Amino acid sequence: MLVQRRLGTRLAVSRDSGGDAGARGVSVFCIDPGGTTGWAWACLGYKELRSGGISGALSNARRHSSGLLLGDHRFMVGQIQDRDEVTMTEMVWCMALTMEAMGARTSAGAVEELTCVVLEDFILRERTSDRSLLSPVRLNAMLTQTITSERPELSVVLQSPSDKSVIRDDQLKRWGLWSVGQQHARDATRHLVLWLRKNSSLWQ
Repeated sequence: MLVQRRLGTRLAVSRDSGGDAGARGVSVFCIDPGGTTGWAWACLGYKELRSGGISGALSNARRHSSGLLLGDHRFMVGQIQDRDEVTMTEMVWCMALTMEAMGARTSAGAVEELTCVVLEDFILRERTSDRSLLSPVRLNAMLTQTITSERPELSVVLQSPSDKSVIRDDQLKRWGLWSVGQQHARDATRHLVLWLRKNSSLWQ
């Protein structure tokens, strides 16, 4: 509940703190934790979300973002694999901060800080003694601890792993958001679209 109130306040400040409200927007970093951890980030203005919808705004952002950390970036994805969980946490958080720094130079303009970080929650669905089973739990705990200690004002949102299934493969492909050979990056993208859908009242 506290997280939701803090998120609501943060988004209201982003939208209503002066100037042209249409230039305001969101900067969201989504994480699909596990042995291979996927991430997806988007910085989108309310104006472009109103005019093109979520899929249109993301598709346009993808078309105008290259693989280099230069220029006008508004959407980037990737995944990190074969790392221990401490290193994974450090790399993912470093990536989130890098995306945040880039957000100030996008067409959204006024969005200079992350709006929130979205983590895929963990739900036990199988019985196994494999140590990697609880890797998402450990990663979520370390990431949450890192974020709350370094950036206590930043909201952390958990989303159910089953919810992402509503964003189908054919939709990602049609929107130009399909990351070839990167399943976990695609899952993080699904969480990104899902979060935007849940919060669409912000720009409507």
